[in-house]
Amino acid sequence: MSFRLDYTIPILFKSEILIWLSAVTLGISMCLCLFPIEVDFGHLINPDTYDITRAEPDMYQIFDNEIDWEEKYIHKEYKDNFLPRKEDLQPCPDVYWFPMVSEKFNTALINMMETFGKWSSGTNEDSRLEGGYEAVPTRDIHMNQVGFEKHWLHFLKKYVLPLQQKVFIGYFHDPPRSLMNFVVRYKPDEQPLLRPHHDSSTYTINIALNKVGVDYEGGGCKFLRYNCSVVDTKPGWILMHPGKLTHYHEARAFWVRRTMRLKREFEGDGHGVQNTVEDGRLRACQKSMHSQEGFQSHPTHQDLLTTPQLGKFSGGKVGDGISHLALNRSFTVGLVNFKSLQVMP
Repeated sequence: MSFRLDYTIPILFKSEILIWLSAVTLGISMCLCLFPIEVDFGHLINPDTYDITRAEPDMYQIFDNEIDWEEKYIHKEYKDNFLPRKEDLQPCPDVYWFPMVSEKFNTALINMMETFGKWSSGTNEDSRLEGGYEAVPTRDIHMNQVGFEKHWLHFLKKYVLPLQQKVFIGYFHDPPRSLMNFVVRYKPDEQPLLRPHHDSSTYTINIALNKVGVDYEGGGCKFLRYNCSVVDTKPGWILMHPGKLTHYHEARAFWVRRTMRLKREFEGDGHGVQNTVEDGRLRACQKSMHSQEGFQSHPTHQDLLTTPQLGKFSGGKVGDGISHLALNRSFTVGLVNFKSLQVMP
């Protein structure tokens, strides 16, 4: 038998408000059920859409098993972004830095793309696009090519949109409208760098997928207007900035140093390399490291591979060195960042 109470019972329960509501509305018998149901005994999973033919089946479970997906793939510090007194990291003006995804996410996304393997040509002609022309081409794979487009748009809505609304106040587009979602790969024999450009987007996010100093050296993103670079990128962290903020993806910090190191590697391997790269080229490298005007004076990847000293070598330790020099980014894993373009409606 149950009966109604008009007073609180300050034992067994965590909150007087909950106690009063439960006691008055449901009666004392149901009030006693309040505490036991707060114990987490786990949750059910839905295996109906689990596709073992995928390279990374877990990545596609963001809809049907969201609790497990979030626990596995979202950065453990993501929720800290919304703490009341949390100061947002701003490495450059108008550029924000947030922890977003876990290392498992990075590894899984890389594996998805490498397993698919159909990287674009990196030329201006791109049959995947309406009109077939890409103004700033990259070696990339689109999310829709691996069946991940709708999953990524959901990711943008749930995890990226709240951060955008926090830092770019006044812009609201729910759900986010993203027409181009892709993963870029930089390799010395494909595309070692990206020239200065701005994106046809309201805002852009880049997510680093591998580790600077481990998978590649240099890298990062430079914003020309502020003469500011973000070099020490963190895997799983996003850079969020206005799309029209001109920037480029290139690293020059180790160019001369790696050239000198290449010389030592070649000589140590017994290939009989004569001297290092010519003094004039070293001076050009040094000049371009300290001058925007010197940007175009960089020795290109093709220049490096066709010089008399370097043109004969490939593979092994020497090949690895060339990869470091020409690329200054990932050459083992190959994937450096993800870019999502938010186009104004």
